[in-house]
Amino acid sequence: MVRKKGSLILCGAFLFVAWNALLLLYLWGRPPIGHLGDGGGAEPEEMIRLAEEVEVHLDTQKKLLKQIESHRAVWAKSYIHFTSFKNPVLTSVGVFLIFCR
Repeated sequence: MVRKKGSLILCGAFLFVAWNALLLLYLWGRPPIGHLGDGGGAEPEEMIRLAEEVEVHLDTQKKLLKQIESHRAVWAKSYIHFTSFKNPVLTSVGVFLIFCR
């Protein structure tokens, strides 16, 4: 038991050191941040274009969220209607009809 714990701890320490070494080598190979003309950063026009694309995506996500919120009340009513049956056969039929729509 002690031998297994020791080897497990040693293996974990080795993986930790190896992962940090790989991460260090990766970060050394990257160009420094902040040098705009040297390929290390994006041009201002590209940044503006990317910001506009992100804004468009956020607007579409807001619209989808509003649609989901508007349909939530309808879904809740149909869920309550179909789960209020006392007969389990009718409840399963109701659930089946919801999923078949």
